[in-house]
Amino acid sequence: MPLFALGATSVSEPFVIETNDQADSKFREMEYRTEIWYESTFWQGDGAWCRVGKNWQHSGAQGDSVRTFLAPAEGKIRVTGTVRKWHLDGDGVVASILHDENEIWRKELDGRDAIGVDPDLVLAVRRGDRIRFVVNRRGEIACDTTFWDPTITYPASGEAFVASRGFSDKQGPGNWCYETTAPPETPPRPTIRVTMTETEYRDNARALPNIPDFDMIPLVLTEWIRDDRDLVDLFGSIREHLDRIARLIERREPTDAERSVYGELQKESELPNRTEAQLKSLYLRVRLLKRSILFGDPRARFGELLFVKCRPTAYSHLVGQYFGWNQRPGGGLYVLERPGSSLKHRDLLRDAIPPGHVLEPRLSYDAGRVAFSHVAVPENRIPWDTLPVNEQGGLDHYYHLYEMNLDGTGLVRLTNDRYDDMMPEYLPDGGLAFVSTRRRAYSRCFGPQFGKRWHSYTLFRMNVDTDGKLAPDRLTQLSFNDVSEWFPAMSPSGTLLFARWDYIDRDAVTHQNLWAMRPDGTKPAAVWGNAVPKPHCTFQ
Repeated sequence: MPLFALGATSVSEPFVIETNDQADSKFREMEYRTEIWYESTFWQGDGAWCRVGKNWQHSGAQGDSVRTFLAPAEGKIRVTGTVRKWHLDGDGVVASILHDENEIWRKELDGRDAIGVDPDLVLAVRRGDRIRFVVNRRGEIACDTTFWDPTITYPASGEAFVASRGFSDKQGPGNWCYETTAPPETPPRPTIRVTMTETEYRDNARALPNIPDFDMIPLVLTEWIRDDRDLVDLFGSIREHLDRIARLIERREPTDAERSVYGELQKESELPNRTEAQLKSLYLRVRLLKRSILFGDPRARFGELLFVKCRPTAYSHLVGQYFGWNQRPGGGLYVLERPGSSLKHRDLLRDAIPPGHVLEPRLSYDAGRVAFSHVAVPENRIPWDTLPVNEQGGLDHYYHLYEMNLDGTGLVRLTNDRYDDMMPEYLPDGGLAFVSTRRRAYSRCFGPQFGKRWHSYTLFRMNVDTDGKLAPDRLTQLSFNDVSEWFPAMSPSGTLLFARWDYIDRDAVTHQNLWAMRPDGTKPAAVWGNAVPKPHCTFQ
């Protein structure tokens, strides 16, 4: 455990303590985060939600959240402070208090328990003892934010240590620190990479049929762990891939060369006492044969592929990851020219638009045009509290819709307003469906880190002029849902499919499922899964 500077009889008289007791091995320090959640920054443990804030805690899926008081002096202390649910939903939490490793108090709180309970305990401590306030997820972690602002008082001196007053971005100030329960640690296992240069690849591939003439070869082919157990796992992987090759061969008559190589690899896989090097070589040749057979099938030969490259968003969240201002620049819009044979590709955008983030390209029905959304953003993340409501700010850092020819010509920006317009989809009548924050709404939950901009994006459509071309000045709102929708896509039956966030008759989490409407916005209806807990949600 680290060293903490603590008060002897008050926080102004520091001394240093160090403990190495077994109980401390069950706990690990959290990491400080500057985001705002429930009106404060917080410390975070493993996973996304194991947190301790100024006067609250949230359980984690892998470990409990723990606020720890380090006793600065020997004597009797009184422990008080009501614990109650703050987010009034979910299946509740288990709140407990530990004296070092010993549980001295425990209470289960229901998901809507807004009253809670005050433990009000008196106990004797030694200098350096730890009083831990623990919040456990009880069942699921959804909606587990729990108000708990404990106070430790030394009745003899009257000195009180209030958790919220001592909250800091450092471990130890005010005699408080922040921990999470640690899963059992396992010793690290060494790893190795199996690399193959282009020359080595061609040497291995020369004996195999139908291997395409690769222009660019990934140097790192696979990776595994070096010990006896994983050599057994590697052999199992070889057998699994051989079984898949057998299934591929069943789907079409193999060539004599394919059948011959497959038989040789099968025999080699049955040889006893193979060395690690032999197994690795066999594994690579089996994988190459499988690829050869797959791409030798005429049905697996196809033309060019349209794709995007992009950097991960600065904030990974179901809703917030699609805000324009949360993106990071990098990547673009590309065409893979020879899928399965080469990584050669061409850049459609080149320098036609500023650096930014490209999202969700869609092909027109004649495959001659592509619609996509793009936002121009700086390298450094934009602070959420610097952005005003849409109509009060500039045009920067919004997703806009674009269209261009598939040969890279004719780039047109279709929208240029103070809203995020994204995820376009061509409609049979020539129009374009998309989602937009033009609905001017906020979602029903989330903290201020979601910013002041409108962040509920719902379905709109761009209509066409009499000449059949898209008319950016002719927009129609298709959906009046008050929270977000995602990924419009035309179905073969002519309805527009999309994922919808629907709170009606829902619990707090399982509320994104598949909906449909006509392309003019009429007859919205749930397609499937609107009342099932599993799968968790349905998209794309």
